[in-house]
Amino acid sequence: MNWVLPYHQFEISSPLRREDAIAAIAARVEPVKWFRLRWPSSENDNRFEGKVGADGFEINRITGYNNAFLPMVKGEVRGVGAMSLIVIRMRPALFVLAISAAWAAGVIGFLTVTTDIGIAVAFMMALLYGVFLGLFWFEADKQQKTLRTIFNAAD
Repeated sequence: MNWVLPYHQFEISSPLRREDAIAAIAARVEPVKWFRLRWPSSENDNRFEGKVGADGFEINRITGYNNAFLPMVKGEVRGVGAMSLIVIRMRPALFVLAISAAWAAGVIGFLTVTTDIGIAVAFMMALLYGVFLGLFWFEADKQQKTLRTIFNAAD
């Protein structure tokens, strides 16, 4: 894992055939809804929303809480003999990256104008970075474990 950036790529070797792997993830993916009532529950750990195609999927986990830094998961399922190889890429939503970059640019711009509160501004930048990475990696780790379970992969 690269803990410095909010991007995670890994592979899952699954004993499932390619078609069975696609069916396994499709069974847990619901259509995207613009409004969804959210309630914290352990059942949400296995629920995703998005779309599943013949060669892969684009999903994100349904949570019982709001997390703007929730990883967007893109997976490609490849057949390897009687097994399958699933290549997973996780990243934050592009909108979240754009807003965070704009906020950081504003803080840096403010820092160049004034020197009186430079330490406070630097602390704000570090806080944003830490919160961003913490929330992203908390969910990325949870989703990686869930995806390994869905595809019957060994740890």
